[in-house]
Amino acid sequence: MSYSYAQILSSPPVADAGIRETLRALLYARLNVDLPGHRLKLPPASLRHAFNRVRRFLEFVHAELGAVDLARVDQALLDACVSHLRTDRNRSAVIIGQLLEPGGVTSRLEIR
Repeated sequence: MSYSYAQILSSPPVADAGIRETLRALLYARLNVDLPGHRLKLPPASLRHAFNRVRRFLEFVHAELGAVDLARVDQALLDACVSHLRTDRNRSAVIIGQLLEPGGVTSRLEIR
C-alpha cells in the first residue's frame, strides 16, 4: 500500500512541532531532490519506511538535546545514538546503519 505525503505526516500524529517540521522538510527534500552521484529521489512507495526511521532518529536527537537542531548533531551525538541502538542485542551493525541513514543527517559523520 502506498501512502501520500500528507497521510504520512498526519497519522500517527507527531506531537512535537520541531520533530514534525524537520520530518516534513527532510521527507519533502528526499521526495523531490535528486543528488547526482549521491542519492536518487525517494520513491513514494518508500515514504512510510523513511518516515519511521527518520522519526526514530529525530526523537533521539530531541531527547538528548531538548530540541531538534540538526546543526548540533555531531559525532558524539551519533555515537550516543549508535550505543542506544546497540542496547537491543537483536540489531546487527547493518540494521543500525540502516536506521541512521535515511535522512542524510549522518552523511557527513562516521558510523562507529
